Amino acid sequence: MTDDAPHTQAYAPGSGTQIGWRVCDKCYGLFYANNQSFFGVCPAVGPHHWVTSLLYGLGYGTVNLGLPSQSGWTVCDKCYVLFYFEAQGSSVCPAALGGPHNGSYSFNYNLPTSQGGPSSVPTQPGWRVCDKCYGLFYGKDRNFGICPAAGPHHWGTSDNYCLYSPPSVA
Repeated sequence: MTDDAPHTQAYAPGSGTQIGWRVCDKCYGLFYANNQSFFGVCPAVGPHHWVTSLLYGLGYGTVNLGLPSQSGWTVCDKCYVLFYFEAQGSSVCPAALGGPHNGSYSFNYNLPTSQGGPSSVPTQPGWRVCDKCYGLFYGKDRNFGICPAAGPHHWGTSDNYCLYSPPSVA
């Protein structure tokens, strides 16, 4: 298994930090962008796209970057968006034409739920889970992007997630 594409084993074994995640400039969803030939399916039509996005890393398995975190996050193998696996049946995937995301073949990612921790762990707050599609999106500036369940993303009572962004890589 390599880090060049979403993984193809149910809750892939092992632990680590996977670099290669970006925020889409069109829908504001977090998607896996390390596959150079396919960037998933964006609800704003076409593939996900980034120009100004930072590069993000996600801990998986037992890796939580030393911060309080929530596990149970997976990458959809159809649209490449990170979503909350426990809500898979209620989720909405743009590549499934209104059907649910599929995260059955993904690592179990851990998302930090608070800003801070060791100064050696640079994180960016403002990430939320949409209570309509269950995908993770950047909602700090109240630009909610485009949700595959129609209209803008909505974060209701979502935690404020803080994603790791390596300082030496843009």
